[in-house]
This record gives sequence, C-alpha cells and structure tokens, in this order.
Amino acid sequence: STMANEIKTYTPEDAAEALRCTPRCIYNYLRQGKMPGCKIGGRWKILEEDLREFLRTGTPSAPRPASCNNLPNRKEA
Repeated sequence: STMANEIKTYTPEDAAEALRCTPRCIYNYLRQGKMPGCKIGGRWKILEEDLREFLRTGTPSAPRPASCNNLPNRKEA
C-alpha cells in the first residue's frame, strides 16, 4: 500500500457535516485560506488532522499551506 492511502482526507461535504454548516461555507473557508485544504484532481480535500484542529479550536491549525502539500506525488502546477 502507498503512504497516500494511509492519510485520511475529507471532502468539503464531510467537513460541513462535522462543523454543522453548509458545504458552501467550507468552500469559502478553503478559498479564503481560513481552512487548510488542497485541490487534488480539481477537488478539494481536507486532511483529517486539519479538520480535527479546526473542530478543536474553531480556527485553522496555522496560516500555512495545507499539509497535503507533503503528500507524495500530489504536486500540482
């Protein structure tokens, strides 16, 4: 198995359910950089650790590029 399979990611819809808001709200957060996320194949993905941190504190873990930039073979132009 590849490492990428072991990294749990969520869709904005999943995140919306967890945060009890609408997917539109999550997409706005992602676009505004309020929530770390990355686009993989044109779809937003949110790392489990980032979602947990957001749930815990109500804020993104840090104003930084999403941790998914570290995912193997996921670099996109």
